[in-house]
Amino acid sequence: MQKLIHIELLGEGGTIYCKPLILNDKIYITSADHYLYCLDLAGRKLSEFRTGDRIFNSVETDGSKIFFGSFDKKFYCLNLDCQLIWSFLTGGIILSSPFVYKNTVCFGSNDKHLYALTTDGELLWKFRTGGEVYTSPIIVNDKIYFGSEDCCFYCLDLKGNLLWKFRTGGPLFNYYRPCFYDGIVYFGSMDEKLYALNAETGKIIWSHRCGDDINCAPTAYNGNIFFSSKDCYLYALNAKTGNVKWVLRLNAPVNQNFIVHNNILYFGTDYPDASVYAVDLNGNVLWKFRTNWCVNFVEVYKDILIFDTWDCFLYAIGLDGSFKWKWMSRWSTQSSVEGVRPPPKFLGKWPTIWSREGEKIKPKTESQYTKVFTEQGEVTVGVYAKTGITGYERGAGLDYKGVAERKEEAAAKKKRIEDEFLFGRR
Repeated sequence: MQKLIHIELLGEGGTIYCKPLILNDKIYITSADHYLYCLDLAGRKLSEFRTGDRIFNSVETDGSKIFFGSFDKKFYCLNLDCQLIWSFLTGGIILSSPFVYKNTVCFGSNDKHLYALTTDGELLWKFRTGGEVYTSPIIVNDKIYFGSEDCCFYCLDLKGNLLWKFRTGGPLFNYYRPCFYDGIVYFGSMDEKLYALNAETGKIIWSHRCGDDINCAPTAYNGNIFFSSKDCYLYALNAKTGNVKWVLRLNAPVNQNFIVHNNILYFGTDYPDASVYAVDLNGNVLWKFRTNWCVNFVEVYKDILIFDTWDCFLYAIGLDGSFKWKWMSRWSTQSSVEGVRPPPKFLGKWPTIWSREGEKIKPKTESQYTKVFTEQGEVTVGVYAKTGITGYERGAGLDYKGVAERKEEAAAKKKRIEDEFLFGRR
């Protein structure tokens, strides 16, 4: 299977793209500027650690140490003061966030392996898949669940033996974790479906078809499963049956994760909306906090909501949406995708290219497509381009000029497909 755009080409910059880890009133984050940072709850830097390359994953802990990977192909273990304890070299860059379980830490690499190390840095085993492992694993009841770019979702035991695998219709390309709830494991795929599988057997229980790829981690709460798609909808389904309870239309897709706290759902959205939302469990928007660029991951700690954005900032706001502070990484320039090659035809469609003037370009041949892609310049955000229904692309040649003009066309198209995708198609 061809890749859409090589993920290694996520460029240098100060972008913060991780779920903040908050431990003992300290915030641990990683950045594309090569650094891991430790801040206090007032946004003051306490310590830092430099790796050999960009970091685009989250930090995890066993309570006394912290773990994360880097584009330098190394997996790191630091103490809570950000001093190196050990590092482990893999065969590829690491975007997968680790999961710590008992005395084992698991993570994926784009060398196509899932690794299991002891928390002291010794290799226990590695499991080879058919594609790069960007997704982040979870471990529940001594079973490891994760996806791969080979379109398969895997379940292993703690010794690295395959228990079952399930094939979807598209790559499992996102960095988020699957969700485990009441004996069911949930995950999304680039085939535009959310899947619910029996966690013991891997048999499908239900799937739900959306209008575009699933681009954030599903979250289960109180018998419901919440998730979003690049079709710009937030879905609430019955976790057991997959029946739709409600749908909320947004101005952009949800990025990466949801947090449920005191019966309120918090999440961030992509550009051009670039906002943090608080939504009740019936789908009513309580408040919205606007930023300047894509909101990535969110986390709640005590009475504050911590989140990061693509334009190099970490924010803290109150649970009522009031601003508290923001902190910028070492570089003020956000990461771009540098030196990319055009993505291939995917699911029978060429990705749409928007020119710098906001005009829609639809090349008819591969040579025309390559020429137009190259001439339209750099990619400012995102890791791949693919035709969707949102009226703009997270990919080739888009600097987001002309978005307003395209939103009217996108809204009309959404309306036409709403009933088909939201309620009838599974």
